[in-house]
Amino acid sequence: MQRLSISRSFQLLLAALLLGLCQAFVSPKIAPTTVFRQNVDISTTSTKLNLWNDDDGTITGKDRVLSCVPYMLPLLDGDHFGKYIYMRIPPLGLLDSIILGPLEAIYHSIPFLGLGLFILLSFQSRNQNISRTVRFNMQQAILIDIALIFPELFGAFGGAGGGLPRFIVEPASNFVYYTFVAMLGYCIYNNLNGKKPNQIPWISDAAEMQIGPF
Repeated sequence: MQRLSISRSFQLLLAALLLGLCQAFVSPKIAPTTVFRQNVDISTTSTKLNLWNDDDGTITGKDRVLSCVPYMLPLLDGDHFGKYIYMRIPPLGLLDSIILGPLEAIYHSIPFLGLGLFILLSFQSRNQNISRTVRFNMQQAILIDIALIFPELFGAFGGAGGGLPRFIVEPASNFVYYTFVAMLGYCIYNNLNGKKPNQIPWISDAAEMQIGPF
């Protein structure tokens, strides 16, 4: 189990590095003359609207459901942080095994499936044939998944068999679980209600910048 956790951590780290390299080479260069060249008074023009293509933060139609799908990646990668909670609350553990158990079995049985999904979401988040709100949620799901790298490494090297006592590891693991579940819950709730989930500190701003203005 510890070896599997280390392997998954390094897969996530490798994917993050690959994503950074890809974005460095394919980041769209926007000519200032095409974005800001307007025969209007600059003082009365909203730069934000010009840059972000009048994104009013609303989600309509099937995009409400499609925007939720990318969050399955961090959910499957981070669900194991709730193992102590599931141990202390058996009904919750049973519910988790029924709902996510079959998906996790498939997800972890196929080598590099997580890495492949990570890279797929990374490239699709720049596909302008997909609505910007869906691409935003793709990128935000990726960034949440990247944020799990650090507690993954902590758990791999300092968890069971790693030297740290349980009274430290358990609350740390629970904290990570509560945090990432709160983020995913916030995102899914807002998407289904047609509101863009763009209020996660640091992560939402980074997602906006990564997908570009259009």
